[in-house]
Parts: sequence; C-alpha cells; structure tokens
Amino acid sequence: MSDETSSSSTSSSSASASASPSTSSQLPAAGTWKDDFPDIDSNGILGIASEFNIFAKTIQNTNSQSIKGSAATEELDTSPWNIFGTSGISYIQKTLDTTSSFESNAGTLILGDSDSFTYNSQYSQYDFNPAINGFELTGFTGSLKQDTIGSKYIDFDEEFDRLDSNVAEVASYVRESGHTPVVTAPGWEYNREIDASNVDITNGNTKFINITASDLPQKLGQFNFDGCL
Repeated sequence: MSDETSSSSTSSSSASASASPSTSSQLPAAGTWKDDFPDIDSNGILGIASEFNIFAKTIQNTNSQSIKGSAATEELDTSPWNIFGTSGISYIQKTLDTTSSFESNAGTLILGDSDSFTYNSQYSQYDFNPAINGFELTGFTGSLKQDTIGSKYIDFDEEFDRLDSNVAEVASYVRESGHTPVVTAPGWEYNREIDASNVDITNGNTKFINITASDLPQKLGQFNFDGCL
C-alpha cells in the first residue's frame, strides 16, 4: 500500500505521442479468472479477490513503492520506477497512467481489451522492449495476455457487489478473538511488519485480520505481510 498522489494526464499524453512503436502484435486471449483459478468458489465471501495481494478499482502508486506479489485493478496510476506485480498474475483492465515507461515483474500480465490498450511488440526502432499505449514496458520477462473485445478477465462490478454484500460477515469474523496480527516497525519507524502467524484460519482457508490506520505505514514507508499461508 502506498501514499496516494495524482499524476498529470498531460505528461502521459506527451509520452505516448513521443514514442514510436513499431509492429503491433495480437496477444493471446486472457479468458477469465476461472480458467486460471478453477478451485476458487465464485460464490464465496471473497471470490477471486482472495487471490490478489491488492484488489481495487483504482490504484494510485506514484511515490516510489513497488507493488509486490500480484494486483488486479481497473485503473493504474503509477511511475516508471514502481514495479507493478512481482509474481503470479496481475491485471489492468481500463487505464494505465504513467509518465514515460512502465515496469512489471509479474509472471503473467493481463491487459484490458484493445479498446483500452494498444500493444506493440517493439517500443521503437532503437529499443526492442515492447510498448503498451506508447509506454515502454521495461524489465518484463513474463507472459502477456489481453481481453478480447467484449470480455473481461475479472468483472470488477460483480466482484465488488459480492464484497459489499459480505461486509457484515467479514466484520463479524474480525470482531472475534484471535484475529489481531502482531504489528512491528522493523528498521525504520515508518515501516510496518504485519505478522499474521498467530491469526486463526476461518471460513475454510482464509485469515481475516483486524488492523487500525495507525498500524499502516506513513509517508514513504512500506509494509510486509507474513504468516498469511
């Protein structure tokens, strides 16, 4: 989780215009999350959200903090030096806003359909990295997939309706004893280490935890979760 700032759409537009992408390539179809996670109960409390470290409609991540693990979002506002995803599957459905380039270490990066994202196999005649919407995709060694027109890897409206309808049940779990993790500040006061090793498993294979705003890192800090599995 990072502090939120807004970035200028003007800088994004100029970066897009200055890039000179070459050959366009059609990416493999993404299908739906049920293809990749067949064991997830689509009617469960968390649904597919349980498989992502960050699951949000909008992620604003412009203050030098990479997103570790996997993330799924409709809209991503980021900076060139921030890595979006370091393992597993990460997904951007509608918009990517950055200033010059985009970096990801995800095992598989999934983009929304071609109405939202244009992929080019080469950023320019001088740079062999690919481009997404004119932004150079740097440091990426994984697989790329894309929604076909009219399809969505994740239906965020449907999933957030599910989460909203289950808020009361989730709250009932975290009010129970045994759902408070151990929170420490290792190395630097703004860092937070959230250790859920002592938290009980509930609802089959899920750990619900109770944390407060003061448990989260402040500006320029970072936090890590341990003991989640």
